[in-house]
Amino acid sequence: MKKFKQIIAVAATLTAVTLLAACGKNSSSSSSDKTVKIGVLQLVSQSALDDARKGFEQELAKEGYKDGKNLKIDYVNAQGDQSNLKTMSQQLQKDKNVLNLAIATPAAQALQKQDSKTPMLFTAVTDPKSAAWSPTSPIPIPTLPG
Repeated sequence: MKKFKQIIAVAATLTAVTLLAACGKNSSSSSSDKTVKIGVLQLVSQSALDDARKGFEQELAKEGYKDGKNLKIDYVNAQGDQSNLKTMSQQLQKDKNVLNLAIATPAAQALQKQDSKTPMLFTAVTDPKSAAWSPTSPIPIPTLPG
């Protein structure tokens, strides 16, 4: 199960890096020329969820995105209180990040409900198909690459 979670974290990170590369491409800039803002909404501090976030950040670093240098990660944690998710989702929407990462199903649901325009990745979601968040769902959502 731990190996599966690691694979999911790496897949989400690679998708994020691809999205960042596509968002930031122009002929005169590189990953070190401007700061990229990414929001991260995590439901609760828990080892598997923390590992997913750390793996995401490590893969971004491998691609040249360093927090504090050319990357600003806006990390918020609901501390297990689902009532915090709405407020935190609103905060991430106002921050106008190029990408948001939701860690855990309730975080993904809150972010998607609040902001359908900012591309969002999610991880630690048990059943994205039931949540209509998979490419094979009857109602695909373009800002949710998974």
